[in-house]
Amino acid sequence: MRAGAARRVVGLVVAVALGPIAPLALTGCAATQSGSAMLESALGDYRAQRFSRAKEQAERVSAGSAGTLRGRAEYLAGVSAYKLGDHDEARRRLTAAVSTLDGEDAATARAALGLVELARDRPVPAAEAFAAAWPGLAGEDARQAAFHAVHAYEQAGNEAAAAEWARSPHDRRSPSAAGRGFTIQVGAFRDRLRAERAAVDATRITREMGLAPVRIVTRNDRRGGVLYVVQLGYFGTRTEASDVRRRVGKLQYIVAARTPG
Repeated sequence: MRAGAARRVVGLVVAVALGPIAPLALTGCAATQSGSAMLESALGDYRAQRFSRAKEQAERVSAGSAGTLRGRAEYLAGVSAYKLGDHDEARRRLTAAVSTLDGEDAATARAALGLVELARDRPVPAAEAFAAAWPGLAGEDARQAAFHAVHAYEQAGNEAAAAEWARSPHDRRSPSAAGRGFTIQVGAFRDRLRAERAAVDATRITREMGLAPVRIVTRNDRRGGVLYVVQLGYFGTRTEASDVRRRVGKLQYIVAARTPG
């Protein structure tokens, strides 16, 4: 799929955004190339509001693919199911996408999952999904996730959390932070849900103290298993990171050298 082929189709306020389901810069075996072409075709069907056809094609790609391609196919199948009104299927597909994708792709899928939970009249998991998605998004996407977090917390009757999200700055990324060498590691988890909860807790601290963004990155352990690592901030030196860790006051947080992710 050509770089930049997909763009946002609809806003988060009324429907699900396609976000970074594309571009797919894929090379390699013919099967992968075929899957990429089929997913691009499915994306075209989605744009044309042929949601049943888009979902069917995306499901075929998912069944025959792995890794990022499968995750993006699950995402497109999920948002298509949402448009068709099948919220249970949408939740299943988007949950699979979140567990497969990384970085901003995973955050976008998580925000879409929040919309599905709202449609299922489940404001608490919806609010948690938006709050967990927010650290991985930027710009208007981050603002929309925060907006929906406010709405979901209000529906859940948590006025304090709604007020907190309403007054928070929503653009999470600082361009000057790129390339810095240290971070504060909040924790490393084998369970993504526990990592998301830790990220939400740490995000509350970053807002109160004006610190840099919280994010979830994936790492492989020595046995090849996946770890979900929650990190807080970017720092130029270990001393700077250590000073902030002391200010945070969380003894279990550690200073770590930052690797890309």
